[in-house]
Amino acid sequence: MIKIKKISVLICALLLTLSSKAQDIKIENSSIKHVGDSIIIHFDVEVESLALNYKLDITPVIYNGTFAKKLKSIVYGSYVKDVVDCRKDRRLHDVIYIRKREVVRYSITVPIEIWMNDFSLRADIMLEAYGVAHALPSVLISENNEHVNTKMLKPIYEKEVEKAYEHNIEQGIRANFSFVQQLPISKSLGVDFKNHREQGIAIYFKQGSTKIDDLYNGNYKNLQKIKDAIRLIDSIPNIELSKITILGATSPEGSHSLNMKLAENRASRLISYLKDIDRNKLDIYNIGEDWEGLKELVEKLKMPYYKEVLHIIDNNSIFEGREKKLMDLAGGVPYRYMSKHYFSKLRSASYIQIFYELTSNDELKIQQDAVDLIAQKRYESALDMLNTLQVSTSIDNLKGVCYMMLGDVRSAQGLFQRAIDNGSKHAIENLKKLNL
Repeated sequence: MIKIKKISVLICALLLTLSSKAQDIKIENSSIKHVGDSIIIHFDVEVESLALNYKLDITPVIYNGTFAKKLKSIVYGSYVKDVVDCRKDRRLHDVIYIRKREVVRYSITVPIEIWMNDFSLRADIMLEAYGVAHALPSVLISENNEHVNTKMLKPIYEKEVEKAYEHNIEQGIRANFSFVQQLPISKSLGVDFKNHREQGIAIYFKQGSTKIDDLYNGNYKNLQKIKDAIRLIDSIPNIELSKITILGATSPEGSHSLNMKLAENRASRLISYLKDIDRNKLDIYNIGEDWEGLKELVEKLKMPYYKEVLHIIDNNSIFEGREKKLMDLAGGVPYRYMSKHYFSKLRSASYIQIFYELTSNDELKIQQDAVDLIAQKRYESALDMLNTLQVSTSIDNLKGVCYMMLGDVRSAQGLFQRAIDNGSKHAIENLKKLNL
């Protein structure tokens, strides 16, 4: 019993002696990189030497003031022990047998956890000999790693593509463009100019002109709305532009034949702003003098002598002196009023409506499968699937998410920006996360 105690004391003494040589264990060339939803850690370990029966256990630890996470340990045995263990056929699989001053490269990929936005990295060291273990002083590897962006762990994308698709139509098209509608299943839609005038949008012209003046009567804003609506339809998967209805019109003054020609030219002039649209999708109507529009304004705004004006319009055709009777009414007061306040609203390529229709859902199925892969963190597989689909705003955002999580910042930025340019709110938030 006394002999065993002496041996134990001797081993402890040896361990204490070795613990005073912690500087003989060097950890250098550390590197910590944030790639997608993981951090990659590298560092070099150099050990001065290990005696025959000694084992060294180095455990990297990520920690901050609240949390700590132990990483996979590296276990070292001496080169002499390696020779002995091989001869006795008991070489340990997880032990790294090292020569004197041999440098070993440690490398590990660690999934990011939400608390890791500000952490340090140390190595806890345990020395063991003859079955007795003793902790050596820990070695600080890296401190205050604030560059790790845990907010990137939760990119924004639509997890339920079918609902996202309906949301895009409801919030994107219907909420912003009242003149855009889904084409009925029959794909035939008569123009109900009288009852659905409010659903259209108009581009206005100066008297006697067919030139589109961007600065006249709100034209620039309306032209931009038309272009934005067409762009949005193109950006949403599984819908496509079906047709655009355009009506050309004039105010009542002037000859009927001249006004018919003028109305036709005004409708045709708008086509120059839609030059990239298939002509087969354009339905052009010439209504000539817009008497229905005039009646609507008179009834709605209750102008002076409005009842008499409506009576003349309803009971006299344009070929029976309708305009002349309006001019003669009450010394021309109501006609001059209409000329000043209403006629400018009738000179238009008006009642412009845009129709879209649903297409096959095959792409939606592929997109949903890609989203499922993103949820599983299989970003490269998701990219392969998304690359088979036609470019759209939602596809750009999803691909941007994949590149962001894979650490390809430049590709992600480009895709998010393109999605933002086409109206994606999710891409705006993702780009903010990427640039934090």
